[in-house]
Amino acid sequence: TSGTTITKSVNSQPFDAITINSNLNNVKIENCNFRGAFSNTIVLNSGVRNAVIQNNIIDGYPSSPTTVGIKENSNAYNDTFLGNTIKNIGYAIFTEGFNSTIANNTLHSNKGGVLVGTDPSNIDPSTPNAICDQYQNYCSIPGNGKDISINNNQITNNLYGITTFGLDNKIINNTIYSTTTFTNYREGIRVESIF
Repeated sequence: TSGTTITKSVNSQPFDAITINSNLNNVKIENCNFRGAFSNTIVLNSGVRNAVIQNNIIDGYPSSPTTVGIKENSNAYNDTFLGNTIKNIGYAIFTEGFNSTIANNTLHSNKGGVLVGTDPSNIDPSTPNAICDQYQNYCSIPGNGKDISINNNQITNNLYGITTFGLDNKIINNTIYSTTTFTNYREGIRVESIF
């Protein structure tokens, strides 16, 4: 898909704007404009590989219920998210995949810039593939959000900058700051894992 504009009415039921089906490879979405309150804007399902999501504008409106701008599900890999502008949504980019690259994006006025891996507070011993500590107080999913390269992104005016719960991720040369005066700004970079 290239050069497409997708707009969603605020009054219609939530849905994902684009979903890349499981196990597809070499899909490219570039130079598209997305505007509106989608559930998630672009979703890469499990097994998607070598996808390129590039130079898109994703704008969820200032009070949008859009959850994620670009979402890479578990076991998607070798994908590239490059040069996108994402604003006014929940998390700009959320990946549970591996060996992917998030580079040269402009992420602003969102709840969060980049979220890598599954938040341990959302995992319990009954979660498939979860590994827990000996007291089962803290659980994680190995391989979720592993070997992700996060570099040269402009992450501004978000509640959270970069949060990673995965392993072996590289966070290089990103600019993270807030020019707003809201007191809820919490974290620039948070790295956490039990492995």
